[in-house]
Amino acid sequence: MFYQTADTSARLCRIAEAAGAELEPPVVLAPEVLPRFADCPMLGHLERAMDGRGRWSGGEAMLQPAHPNCGLSVHESASRRAEAEAAARDMLRRVREGRARWRDMTVFARNLADYGDLLASVLDDYGIPYFIDGKAQASHHPLVEFIRSALECVIGGWRYEAFFRCAKTDLLHPPNDSVPRDAVDALENYVLAAGIDGWRWHDDRSWYALSGRDLDAEEADEDGSREGSPSMLAIRSTRDALLSPLRTLERRIKRAKSQADLCRALFMLLEETAAPDRLELWSRSDELAGEPLRARMHRQLWDGAIGLLDQLVELMGDEPADTALFAGMLDAGLESIRLGVVPPSLDRVLIGTPERTRTDRISVLYLLGVNEGVLPMAIKDDGLLSEEERTKLAESGLRLAPNARRRLLDEEFLAYLALTAPSRHLWISYALADEEGSGLIKSSLIGRIRAWFPGIPVQGESAEPQPGAPDEAQLSFAVRPGRALTHTVAMLRRHRQGGRAVAGLAIGLPLADGA
Repeated sequence: MFYQTADTSARLCRIAEAAGAELEPPVVLAPEVLPRFADCPMLGHLERAMDGRGRWSGGEAMLQPAHPNCGLSVHESASRRAEAEAAARDMLRRVREGRARWRDMTVFARNLADYGDLLASVLDDYGIPYFIDGKAQASHHPLVEFIRSALECVIGGWRYEAFFRCAKTDLLHPPNDSVPRDAVDALENYVLAAGIDGWRWHDDRSWYALSGRDLDAEEADEDGSREGSPSMLAIRSTRDALLSPLRTLERRIKRAKSQADLCRALFMLLEETAAPDRLELWSRSDELAGEPLRARMHRQLWDGAIGLLDQLVELMGDEPADTALFAGMLDAGLESIRLGVVPPSLDRVLIGTPERTRTDRISVLYLLGVNEGVLPMAIKDDGLLSEEERTKLAESGLRLAPNARRRLLDEEFLAYLALTAPSRHLWISYALADEEGSGLIKSSLIGRIRAWFPGIPVQGESAEPQPGAPDEAQLSFAVRPGRALTHTVAMLRRHRQGGRAVAGLAIGLPLADGA
């Protein structure tokens, strides 16, 4: 399980010996109970059990969730949303009881792609501040869309879809000479009605007042005298203002002799439209609006885009100009840009993954999505080399990427890191179905935990209060006014159909307003 750590230690020792550095005797820290588990016997036993040292012998009473010293709980949820909402309710309970602060709690998900957006939505609904520890994608940022659509427009034959995607980024014109959005909308309405596309963008004969009225009305439209309708003069003026920088880009691309010339043409478009100034304005506006993450994102993305152009020049700047290749490589590069973010404040719930997130201040950890094939992750051995071939190459001194067996060991190490991260309580949960209703299987890790702690209960978590459950369990859903109202309406509907209503739920709603 600790192969990765041992391998790193061995490599460092070899480097030190090669450099002539003196190696001191190793210091082994092996207390019976790690200091961070001194107040939580269950987590201390869990850490020892992962190394194959016995079953829990501290009595069944401490295994019950209601016990004040219970340090481990297992939860089975009907869906991933029910799993996330159950964790959110537990967070609120701990904070309201004064047993934890937001910064003391962390959520781990082995596959954050399945839980990232869901957790963000649920925690927003419950009013819980959070920070997602990951790289944000930049593919939907206006600057990325501006670059993509501008190239698509001039290279792809002036399609109107690409043109208006470019125009609506608000980056096609400098901040001090902006084209109003209503003028862009009026131009789009005209283009759609008149069927403007391709070469017609540049043919003034295609730009005339629309038919369907008498000649006097059309002549009135030409000078804008018809009330409530933009004049053709205004529409053509908006068209020319938006087309001008794109026409300049098209001329430069046609004159380009090398890939470096194409990069230079795109960079000049960004400079002439004052894109960095616009991004700086957006950044300052977001800072004033209390959105520091978005403010930093604009600056990081500009640096990333310019860095991408520099890489393209260095990689293939002397190659002959190839617009299709240039556009494809640029699009792939923009898609791969990831924006690193830092938490805007300390008192937030941290959301991350065991392999990326490192923090030494986790009191309560919510480990979600402990399903088969996720934790531990299923390893697919689909390489070109067989295990025998890899072994022979490794014996000859060639350093290879980790094989399937090594990656399985790394998965065990990640599970160890996740299970031993908290110092007070570990919440482990798995879902029985995904968003589409397909069944999911709990991880084999759940069976190992239950073998280490015989008698530990598995608590069921549902998406809403279940008929027949104790009143206390149903009232636990009334933690936020909005969510409580949703559950109350569903419960009253069942009551009208003959079901039993929970006494006190509706009365308890006003009390949740101050929570």
